[in-house]
Amino acid sequence: EAELEDLRRRRLTYPEPTQRLRGLILQELGIEARVLCELLEVPDERWQNAVEGYLHTRRFDLLVPPDAFDRALRVYEREKHRHGIHGVGLVNTGALLRERPRPEPGSLADEVVTDDPYARAYVDRLLGRVMKAEDEQELKRFAVAITPTCMTYRHHAARQIDFRIYELWYIGRRAFTRQRQVKEARLRELREAMERLKTASERVQRFLQCCGRKDERWALELWQQAARL
Repeated sequence: EAELEDLRRRRLTYPEPTQRLRGLILQELGIEARVLCELLEVPDERWQNAVEGYLHTRRFDLLVPPDAFDRALRVYEREKHRHGIHGVGLVNTGALLRERPRPEPGSLADEVVTDDPYARAYVDRLLGRVMKAEDEQELKRFAVAITPTCMTYRHHAARQIDFRIYELWYIGRRAFTRQRQVKEARLRELREAMERLKTASERVQRFLQCCGRKDERWALELWQQAARL
């Protein structure tokens, strides 16, 4: 319910380590670290799952200006154990700009739009060699490739990305609608499960009362046997 309320306020809920490190950088350096997924858009919805799935946890990497990277990294190193921060990428934006990665024509990077130069360079670095394949039969034409259904090909092995990774979208304007749909469905499931548990609990209590206190263990075992049947 809290996450749905955040969505109504146009706020996405990120993994805790990302939120903690972002907060610490702001608190100690006065710098707003940007989450990669906030800076991206995937115009063609057909490729959104592929971009979300291939980036996976890198969607939540943090970007700071080049002159702030060393200071932010010191904060990360100093506070990681105390705050349980791990798995978050802090991007060396200065090195990326110097490198100027050039994506291959037809790569997944082509499907990502951004006005941020740091995010552009990082996406080109991550997705610029991942070629788009229209179907699974086309995968083997490339060294590294992905289909719109998130079947990947790398090191001569095809592998499906876990559906749960891209079930929740975080990139672009469509992310809010998708997350709301998924989380509203999950909330309905949880409420129905709670109602079933409440009904079952009430039946158990009535059953135990009928049996008397001295037979409580026996009654509970009998109830469990009946439930299995």
